[in-house]
Amino acid sequence: MLRNECSLSATTRDYRWNVTGPNLYSLHRLLDEQRRQLDYWLDRVIERARSAGIPVPARSEATVPAAVAGLPPRTMIGDLLARHEAMARQLRQDIARLGDPGTAEVLTRLVEFHETTAWMLRMLHSDSGTGSGRTA
Repeated sequence: MLRNECSLSATTRDYRWNVTGPNLYSLHRLLDEQRRQLDYWLDRVIERARSAGIPVPARSEATVPAAVAGLPPRTMIGDLLARHEAMARQLRQDIARLGDPGTAEVLTRLVEFHETTAWMLRMLHSDSGTGSGRTA
């Protein structure tokens, strides 16, 4: 789970620096805010894992996309949307298996972040105004 969160943060950062098109400014700012929030949540989850004695992988172990330059903004948004939805599903499964109420609380709040972010990205993805037309 931590590796996926780290990968999502790195991907969001890379998309932020490579987004182009007429909505460059607003997408750049949105992705920056999402990356900051991801980093905040990563810190909370890592702190909780360490306090519970769970080994924590280095953030540098995350898998990042090979080439993001030149991707249409709609493709970037669609990828981030799918990743946030997948993280929310995975976290809900993880929470159901936990016997630790403190960790479950942190992860429940993280699920809320992923679901809210997915909703925002879904609205952008369905909007043809992302600068790349109507197809994904």
